[in-house]
Amino acid sequence: MQNNRGQRGGKHVIKLSQGKHDGREVIFVRTPVDAAIIEVLKQKYRARWNPVEKLWYIQVKTFVLKQFFQDLRALAYIDYTRIKSIVPLVKGEKKSKAKGTVPSALQEKELSSGVEQELSQFRQWLAHKRYSASTIKNYLAVLRNFLLYISPKRSVDITNDNVVSYVHDVIVANGLSFTYQNQTINAVKLFFREIVKGRLSVKTIGRPRKEHRLPNVLSKEEVRNILDALVNQKHRTILSLIYACGLRRSEALALQPQHIDSKRNLLLIRNAKGRKDRFVPLS
Repeated sequence: MQNNRGQRGGKHVIKLSQGKHDGREVIFVRTPVDAAIIEVLKQKYRARWNPVEKLWYIQVKTFVLKQFFQDLRALAYIDYTRIKSIVPLVKGEKKSKAKGTVPSALQEKELSSGVEQELSQFRQWLAHKRYSASTIKNYLAVLRNFLLYISPKRSVDITNDNVVSYVHDVIVANGLSFTYQNQTINAVKLFFREIVKGRLSVKTIGRPRKEHRLPNVLSKEEVRNILDALVNQKHRTILSLIYACGLRRSEALALQPQHIDSKRNLLLIRNAKGRKDRFVPLS
């Protein structure tokens, strides 16, 4: 619980939000007066003080949420619920199953207001079609990287050759995964088919050849050793259920007691991948 002094669990509370200052996208940082916290904000993030709003602000292009956590979590509890939309790959966030990193040179580029408006329209279209929050986040992140690469070229002037160049110069050159490339192709196709409708021919954009990897299957003895090593009964139950029923982590976390059909020995999985319900047998 947060007390009246802006503390939670004995720590200061830093509240993050997103907005604009002098026409630029920034992260607003509202924090109690603490010399150690302010020193980190000024020295590492070049934060500036807004005397009117009485808060600090950091330019979005220099802000990395994961790094911010590492730098300040020992000093304060960080409330980032108001900036969950900040997920561009070029700013250092999670790579979404990708191997390697996108060149840092992309961080120095900015999209025009027109392209930003198109991205906003694309977000609305994805939400309208009821794509999941994680899919929307991933599609916008990979699409932004592609648009930064071809910037300042207008979206309507982009051709299939630009997609091929991006795959060669960025995805392949930096060792990004087949999954990342496929996500990029999916996002580009939807964006140019539904929003831009320019020169790019979405039907002729090629996909990467599929990988064929053998699964890493644990032996019965290895599984038994893992389960026997767990002391906490709750943790053992969760892992046992995941293993026996073949559940995804998100599916296990979403389980409720009413999803167990003990009479038929079935487990109901609600809103699984593809927004589909399914039954799995209980071992």
